[in-house]
Amino acid sequence: DRGCPLCTADSVAQERFFAWFLAENYLSPETRRRLVAAWGFCSHHATTFARRAGASTLTYVYAYLARSAAAECARAAHGLGRRGRSPVHGHAAPCPVCADMARHRHRTFGLWVRRQICRCHEEGAAKVSAPVCLRHLSEQSPASPAGVRRAAQLLSAELAQGAGNPRGVLEWIWGRPEGGERPATAEDPFAELRRLAERASLEGFRTELLAQGCPLCRAERATGLAYTAWLGEAIAGGTELDRAAWLCAEHGWAVVEVSGEPGSALLAETLQAYWTARLDQLGAVRERWADRAWRHRRLQEQLLRRYRCPLCRALDRACDRWADLIVRSLGDDPCRSAYARSGGVCLHHLPLVWGRAGQAERELVGRTAHVHLDVLAWRLEEYHRKTDWHARWEPQGAEAAAWREAAARFNGRR
Repeated sequence: DRGCPLCTADSVAQERFFAWFLAENYLSPETRRRLVAAWGFCSHHATTFARRAGASTLTYVYAYLARSAAAECARAAHGLGRRGRSPVHGHAAPCPVCADMARHRHRTFGLWVRRQICRCHEEGAAKVSAPVCLRHLSEQSPASPAGVRRAAQLLSAELAQGAGNPRGVLEWIWGRPEGGERPATAEDPFAELRRLAERASLEGFRTELLAQGCPLCRAERATGLAYTAWLGEAIAGGTELDRAAWLCAEHGWAVVEVSGEPGSALLAETLQAYWTARLDQLGAVRERWADRAWRHRRLQEQLLRRYRCPLCRALDRACDRWADLIVRSLGDDPCRSAYARSGGVCLHHLPLVWGRAGQAERELVGRTAHVHLDVLAWRLEEYHRKTDWHARWEPQGAEAAAWREAAARFNGRR
């Protein structure tokens, strides 16, 4: 396989985690502790979990997560508990799957360095290995400067050979596209953003708060659809290529889907020329400089520097502005009532609203989250109870779909 070994390591680590997790290890205290500290999985791995697990497992896991999160929100609303250190304040632990994948990547890269860099000094060990993609090379900071030089040389050679294969070039820059749902599309990608803009008033926002689901998730989705469509069309027309060069892997593949083959070819050509020149500079570092780790580390940071993804910045700005509007609107009694009735924001966006709210607003936000999570936990427990053999005669009700609501409540609808 000529693909990036760290991309392969990610796939292996994810597969191993879920094989271990679904083999009844979701019942272990250590696993529950990690999930509770992280408030569940990230959005990507929550989707993977929903696809691979059965309804009973999903219900059980989200039931104890909902109970724990409800208690945390109740403590935060009353100013009790771990002040400033709870997930409500934005201090949730990383997703357990992401954490395991990061550890596996670090070990794999260390092994890659030892096998390929150290062996290259041996006579007759001229076998060329698959390079590490740029996405993962930028994340790693190996102790051996020779490892960075060798990785840069191999990746530069691979990019030079990829001319005429746009997708291959993009895979060496962004890594393999992660499995999961295809990027969201719409017939009119700007319709949702226009609708939200029309409701950016006190009267219109009352209606928006009463809609089902998290208002910040809707704003994020609308912004993502509009920006992706705009940038994809611009790339297909040969413009905004410099802006697209800094897209993260997730949003880069989404824009490629929209821009089509001509846009992908233009983008791959631009990225290939830019990063080949940078990698050649890094691979040609003098030996006497490379022996000084601090000087080589500074050069590595300069040449492999990646600026913030423009689409990530656009999503953050949209969420910041709408979170600010939510907090300001809570001074209006009808808006407070609408927020409490709708269930407020998802737990993914709760720290964003919490950080902007005053004490009175925090009490409402925390109480709303606590009540809805507490009821959600009861519904999940009710479904679990009805799956018991002794309750098989009872018909299923709305609680059968409670795990879907729990997934949206914890991870949002991104």
